[in-house]
Amino acid sequence: LSKHFAMCIKEASKYKQTNWLYMSMAYFNTCLYLSGETGSDSDTKSFDELIVIGKSTKSNLLLWQCHICKLVQCFLVRDYLAVMSLCQANPCPQPKRILHAVRSFYEGIACLTLARDTKRKDWRNTGEKAVSDMSKWA
Repeated sequence: LSKHFAMCIKEASKYKQTNWLYMSMAYFNTCLYLSGETGSDSDTKSFDELIVIGKSTKSNLLLWQCHICKLVQCFLVRDYLAVMSLCQANPCPQPKRILHAVRSFYEGIACLTLARDTKRKDWRNTGEKAVSDMSKWA
């Protein structure tokens, strides 16, 4: 999968397709992290660099992509506190958008897992709210 994103990055750079270039880099960062590769042979920008670019160009799509990729990355390595930190730092402005559904999925599972492990009611309440939000999409 990483090789496909590397090829996509190369082609997007060649044809100056900056939207595809930066979004591919966000996915590529997640692939590299999960595979344990360094990606040192590519000119891939980090999430922090991509977020700066997204803010400076007012690209909500790129900011969303970075947020989701980081969220998935933390979720897949079971860093549920990081998932919650990302969700709290990036509130969903429009609850009827796809970002809200995707985010509710990861946030809900993270919260319910944290609630089970810590017995904290606030995690459980947030998790149950996420389940309720997701049921609206079903």
